[in-house]
Amino acid sequence: MKPICPYCHSSDVISQSNPVSSIFEQLCSQATLTSLGVSICKYYKVNPAIGVITATAIASAVSVATRRAQTPLITTHQKNYLCQRCFKPFTP
Repeated sequence: MKPICPYCHSSDVISQSNPVSSIFEQLCSQATLTSLGVSICKYYKVNPAIGVITATAIASAVSVATRRAQTPLITTHQKNYLCQRCFKPFTP
C-alpha cells in the first residue's frame, strides 16, 4: 500500500533514502579518498603510491567507524518519503 502525504493528501510520493548518510558514504568512499590522495601527492611531487596507501588506511578506518556507529542495539528503520506534489518529506 502506497502512503499518502499528510500535508497535501496526495498519493504521488516516492521512497527516499537518507540523503545525509549517502552523501557521507560517497565522500568517504575508497575511490574518492584514493583519487584525492594521489592528487595531493602529485601536487606536492611525492610518490603517488604513498597517497594510495594513506587513503586506503583512512577509508578503512572510516568504514570501520561508521559500521560501529550504525549498529544500534535496537533497530527501528523507518522509510522516508517525499511528496511529488508539495515536495515535503515525511515518515508514515
